[in-house]
Amino acid sequence: MYPPSTERRPAEIAWRRTARNELRRARRYLLSLVRELSEEELEWPGGNETLSCIKWQAGHVALRERELLGALVPALAGTDSSRHECFGTEARSGALADFPPWSEIEDELAASRRLTEALLSTLPEREGLREIFLQVVNHEYEHARYVRRLRSELGRSPVKEPTGRLVEFDLEVDEAPRFFLSAFEQPGPRRRRSVARPAVVSLEEHRLRRAGACLAEGHARVTRGDYAGALESFEEAHRWQPSADALTFQGWMHSLLDDVETAEQLCLQAIELDPEFGNPYNDIGTFCLRRQDVESAIRWFEKAKEAPRYEPRHFPYINLGRLYLSLGQPERALDEFEAALRHDPENPEVLQAVRQIRRELRRGRR
Repeated sequence: MYPPSTERRPAEIAWRRTARNELRRARRYLLSLVRELSEEELEWPGGNETLSCIKWQAGHVALRERELLGALVPALAGTDSSRHECFGTEARSGALADFPPWSEIEDELAASRRLTEALLSTLPEREGLREIFLQVVNHEYEHARYVRRLRSELGRSPVKEPTGRLVEFDLEVDEAPRFFLSAFEQPGPRRRRSVARPAVVSLEEHRLRRAGACLAEGHARVTRGDYAGALESFEEAHRWQPSADALTFQGWMHSLLDDVETAEQLCLQAIELDPEFGNPYNDIGTFCLRRQDVESAIRWFEKAKEAPRYEPRHFPYINLGRLYLSLGQPERALDEFEAALRHDPENPEVLQAVRQIRRELRRGRR
């Protein structure tokens, strides 16, 4: 409970209550993904060597939570070295035998959360306070995303996704959706339509809404692995409102269904419709790589980097970095990966690649 205070305004009390609820919602979601998994599954490293196992993901959540709180209470900034050895960023691809049993990791999660809620209740409001607690929530959702991916690779059934008025999701990611909170402020109340004077919606607005709903449905089907169904949704979206986005997403589905030729044609149509949309440039670059046309792939990735409208913007930089690395050009690869980090500073794959390339370059200079 909050300590007695006559200085706290109702609005401040409300945001603290909201923050506590969202902290608990994010934690429930993370733990629901881990429930019923065996110790062996919790230590499975996954198909991507930079992803690490579920134990590391959960342990890193607890460690990072304490580190973020250290910005509020300096006495908490010093972290136990054994925690860092197991769950620090450098330990992401470390020896799995070093991980403790899940029960101990769960205790770490509980302890870090008790500390967070205690500070949420007692610290006076000051600059940066809300932002720290928002980072705690979003960091938990970010790592829950990786846990969900590992769970899927293990063949486990999906779990109920988080829902709430503040929870948002990002469809412009490889493993859609990515959950996050943009702020703790509650959305405004919905305006009721008058029965006697209903709002007038133009035909154009109606078509835009239907197209948007079809795009959202398509992404939801992608999440479930229903690529054929997603393709139908993206095609319907384009029928309601022709767009480069719908064409590109159709191409994405055709590529997942092993029809790369059709996928490339759709991406070219998307570019013709909206040359400023960057996603189809990047996709064509990947198609060029499939047929080992390296020079063309580089040209398309460079065009994707220059496109005014492109989210997530770090993708073409990552693709170029991988390409230059495969060509034995680590310096150019490092430039691309470092550029990717300017757009996505917390990307674990890129952080790992940058560290590895820097180590190899230092060895080569000795």
